[in-house]
Amino acid sequence: MQVTCPGCSSRFVLPDGVKDGARLRCSVCKEVFVFERPKEEAQPPLPDKPQGPDLAMPKESALPELAAPKKRGGLMLWLVLLVLICVGFAFAYRTLPEFRAQITALQERVLGNKTAAPQKPQAPAAKAVEEALVLEDVRQFYVDNSKVGTLLVIEGFVVNHDQQPRKNIHVEGAILKQRQAIDTRVQKAGVRLSNTQLRAMTEAELLAALENEEEQAIANAYVAPGARVPFTMVFQNAPAGVDEYAVKVGDSEIAENAAQAPTQTPAQAQPAQAAPAVPAAPQAQPAPAAPAAK
Repeated sequence: MQVTCPGCSSRFVLPDGVKDGARLRCSVCKEVFVFERPKEEAQPPLPDKPQGPDLAMPKESALPELAAPKKRGGLMLWLVLLVLICVGFAFAYRTLPEFRAQITALQERVLGNKTAAPQKPQAPAAKAVEEALVLEDVRQFYVDNSKVGTLLVIEGFVVNHDQQPRKNIHVEGAILKQRQAIDTRVQKAGVRLSNTQLRAMTEAELLAALENEEEQAIANAYVAPGARVPFTMVFQNAPAGVDEYAVKVGDSEIAENAAQAPTQTPAQAQPAQAAPAVPAAPQAQPAPAAPAAK
């Protein structure tokens, strides 16, 4: 047991046999004091247990489990990787013939002897204008017209070498001087004028004859494969010094219905093999002008 000196507050350890009321002397300050055993403080009584239903702790199995948050990073990475693989496969299939051939061979081995579905026959593709429509028997000459003056005339035929019928064929022409175009024309094919008409017609009559819609409808509304349609192009008051001319096939359309093809006269619908043996001018190439016809 410990005791504290009231004079200097020094603390000492007493043996167990010291009784209350014993006189003690402090070895530090020499003060004498009476020893009194300290009384134990009474602890307040515990409160009574409240009356009411007992509260039991819930079992661990009854507690809801908290799910851990899902990580989306891995799923997005796989999706991006799958998209990149698909894009790379499509690019290789379209650009690398060897890769495409290997895929085709693998597909045939996997499918075995399965017969492919029958495909509908497709109509033959239309050729380019340069291959489909060709100029033949093109010639250029001069005509002295009593009412208009000197006429420069370019005439010939447009032959349909396409596998499909054509209509509304146009021809573009130009006269040149020192390789420079000084006059141009765009003429719808289907009309052929005789020398007599060229010499006697007035300017208005020539224009009406060249734009004769009835003749154009008959000859140029349905030009079958292998057939040809005539054209005539007239340059009035051609200036002096014209030394070349150029002509080429212009716009045209595919004729859709053969049943709507108009009836053509033998002179208007001549087969390509029946063309007269006249030297043809190169298509869209300048050629020297011919002397005037009298």
